[in-house]
Amino acid sequence: MTMATELQRAANKKNAAKSTGPKSKHGKRRSAQNARAHGLTQPPDAAHVQRWYRTIMNDPTAELQDAFSSEEARAALALAEAEAHLERTRDAEQAHLEKMVSIALQRGRRSLLELAMVPESDKMEDDDVLDLLIKNYSRSDMEKSEREFFVRSLKIFKSANPNRRAELSRRMLKFRGYRKRAEGHRNRVSTEWLKVSKA
Repeated sequence: MTMATELQRAANKKNAAKSTGPKSKHGKRRSAQNARAHGLTQPPDAAHVQRWYRTIMNDPTAELQDAFSSEEARAALALAEAEAHLERTRDAEQAHLEKMVSIALQRGRRSLLELAMVPESDKMEDDDVLDLLIKNYSRSDMEKSEREFFVRSLKIFKSANPNRRAELSRRMLKFRGYRKRAEGHRNRVSTEWLKVSKA
């Protein structure tokens, strides 16, 4: 029995040594966004749920603490939570879509003067600035190996940009997934509410 425990500990230690997370700068940058709170996995705000609860119960004075007084009130609370969550996912999806449109409209349409006005801290995350630098370094008269190094480095910065098209599209799919799951949950809870309220 002791031997198995020691073997298991050794295996765990070996596996832990292998699982150290991403190695590349791109992977580290991407994993740094993992804990970014968009709030869609958190429970909805109580005030928002209460507004929905009052609407569903058709009672402007209904309180959430009364939601456990009957089966109908519990079903109304579940529906209120689902509606509040769905509304939040729709808002997040819409905000991200607006961000995508804004970035797309800016891309490639700014003058050199506008690009020069981009704050230093944002230059390495601005695709237009990086494209301009890549273009200029590609034509520069520095040594070929040095020029290739700079261009390659700039392309790496560009591929790690969280606002590049592929990354924005990936995030849009994620927001769409949250919304679809929220819609499915709301539909199931709504069916339960209808059964209970008709009884």
